[in-house]
Amino acid sequence: MPESNDAFGPAAAASTCQGQITEKPSHYTYLKGFRVDQCSLFLQHKCTQHRPYTCFYWHFKNQRRRRPIRKRDGLFNYNPDAYCDKYDEQTGVCANGDECPFVHRNAGDTE
Repeated sequence: MPESNDAFGPAAAASTCQGQITEKPSHYTYLKGFRVDQCSLFLQHKCTQHRPYTCFYWHFKNQRRRRPIRKRDGLFNYNPDAYCDKYDEQTGVCANGDECPFVHRNAGDTE
């Protein structure tokens, strides 16, 4: 997974507080990429991390996450404190699509 110089990239990981790194690079990898892409191995019925579901990628559409993106105004592309009332948890579809400014809860997603 390529890293970039955005809000979750190496520059952010290198920011220090009294000389200490504030976050591990692997945490940024999860913040940026966890379950934002579909698992190609699952599509081929070859994912060994399906049961228990520990795969980094999504298997069913209702497990899919949107990649958090920091916009020019400094805010992220969705508000983590306000839930969407148009998101269907069963199908994983929102009427507003990926541009929806609200959180999509995944109550059926079990770890």
